[in-house]
Amino acid sequence: MNNSNILTITVGLSIAILFVVEALPAVSSNHISSQTEKKITAQNKNGDSRNLKPVSGLIENVRSISTAERKTNEETKTNGDDNPYRWPPTSGWAIVFITIAYVIVSFLQLCAIRRQATIAQQALTTAERAWVGVGFERSYILGDGSIDLCIFNTGKSVGHIKDIQLFGFDVVDKGTPIPDNPTSVQPPGLGTWSIFPGENTIQRWNVRLDPTSIPYIIAETKLLRIHGFVQYTDIFGKGHATKFYRVWMEDVGQNNGKFMIPPDAAPGQNEAT
Repeated sequence: MNNSNILTITVGLSIAILFVVEALPAVSSNHISSQTEKKITAQNKNGDSRNLKPVSGLIENVRSISTAERKTNEETKTNGDDNPYRWPPTSGWAIVFITIAYVIVSFLQLCAIRRQATIAQQALTTAERAWVGVGFERSYILGDGSIDLCIFNTGKSVGHIKDIQLFGFDVVDKGTPIPDNPTSVQPPGLGTWSIFPGENTIQRWNVRLDPTSIPYIIAETKLLRIHGFVQYTDIFGKGHATKFYRVWMEDVGQNNGKFMIPPDAAPGQNEAT
């Protein structure tokens, strides 16, 4: 509920209370005032100067109003009134209505404040957390024994790397699906190592490519693919996973290329949480 809705409810309750107060009989207010004065005098005589709690005061007011209402109804019956039970019964109920309205409005405002605080906390977490990505910048010559995995942090705080996995350095037919990489992370902690904001580091992975598959890769009848994930936690203790899926594509020579995101990459194969 936004501020305009809270304002509308507040105005509506205020108007309703004004109508109720205007419709209440004035006779009973004198009776309630005298009852209240007697109670205050009695408390002063007994030396009780403690302040009543708001809820206890509200219950005491309701009890006094009910007693005054019964006496007023008895007097009305004695005077021959045909309709002694009128609603609202006495003007003292206005105190109860105002208190209830105040509690309702205060509760709605508290809910709105809490909701805004949650949104602000989520925005702060998203803006200040670590964002770890993966890239393959170095060219790969078919048959080479290693590839470089570039890991970088574009966020505003340190990220704690929990696990890095590289799968599927294999030659497959086009359209062969890849298994889903896990998105769950290990419990929060310092992890294996930490990557700081703006840091760009390289990991070198040893690989082995069957030489007999190279002609099929060059002819683009088969694909050389890699996929995997990086799991990490941010400074707020929340876990994240960055998944990647790349296919080797020719770049500067017949057997010299880079691992790139293919045009037919499926949703979720390259995403960060």
